[in-house]
Amino acid sequence: MRRGGYLDRHPAVAVLCGLFALGLVIEHWAVAILAAMTFCAVKAGQHYLRHRDEQRRLDTAVAARADWEHQQYLAGNSIGWYGQYPPAR
Repeated sequence: MRRGGYLDRHPAVAVLCGLFALGLVIEHWAVAILAAMTFCAVKAGQHYLRHRDEQRRLDTAVAARADWEHQQYLAGNSIGWYGQYPPAR
């Protein structure tokens, strides 16, 4: 059976740590705001990088599909002309 973490097993210590952190935030609110702004900036940067990488992956897939269809067109295959959307028959 998996045991919880240290603070799960010692709730009094968890409460004291929470009160200590609250006291630090109240006493040094400017630092807390700066830390929150830094955290938000880092998370926004991570989100941007993830989105950019996903967009590059999709663009690469579209380019690869277009190259394949072009090669099919040059070979005389009709899939190169219509691609993923052939006409209804």
